[in-house]
Amino acid sequence: MTYTFPFARDDAVCTCNASFGGLRTRTQRIVLSVHIPQFAWLPPKHGARFPTVLQAAGVIIPVGFSDASLPPDGRTADWNDAGLGVFLDLRAPPLACLVHMQANVRVSSVLMAELAAVLLGVKAAALLLGHSFVWASDSLLAVRYMTQDLSQVPWRLRPILSELHHLQARHHFQMIKIPRAQNSEAHRLAVAAKRRHLGSVTDAPSMSCVVQFHSTPCNVLFGINSVSWGSLRLSSVLCS
Repeated sequence: MTYTFPFARDDAVCTCNASFGGLRTRTQRIVLSVHIPQFAWLPPKHGARFPTVLQAAGVIIPVGFSDASLPPDGRTADWNDAGLGVFLDLRAPPLACLVHMQANVRVSSVLMAELAAVLLGVKAAALLLGHSFVWASDSLLAVRYMTQDLSQVPWRLRPILSELHHLQARHHFQMIKIPRAQNSEAHRLAVAAKRRHLGSVTDAPSMSCVVQFHSTPCNVLFGINSVSWGSLRLSSVLCS
């Protein structure tokens, strides 16, 4: 099944190849173009000021958001510590929760930090969902670079983009560009991660779940804590 979503701009669309619910289908593919009248962002959960999730043709589509906090100087070749923020809106069953993640990473540019945040979130979404989803970023360059050949991007970005391309081939996620105002929760998490790093950092990330019907230990936290994050230093995960 193929869904077509609008970008933040009215004159562009992106396509998401999706098979929801973990169901295996035959090779026959149904194409459904969801136009603006059939497309909606669901209201925030419990009235909180969180980003909203995509809904098309009655299907709630899992969506994630990412952002990075770094001094805005993309020209420097020095390596800096960036705070990464990831927000997963997984309110659809069976998970039915919101996941807030903070991490840190050493980067040489703002764009590298943005892509590292995307990688953090996409790896988590792929782990938890196992099927197609949409990833949202307010970085237009990050979205554009996802569609380019590795030979056309700066060499320092190639390892991150190579891993993202591999994940995209396996899980069929689609990146979309959103306005910065719609990325407020991921931005808040990124800023908090940066401040957390400047303070005291422990080897073990802070992990907590406040969802009453989740098992003990929480499967979401257990899954996130059971994989290797490489150079991405996870500092905090909240399941709510």
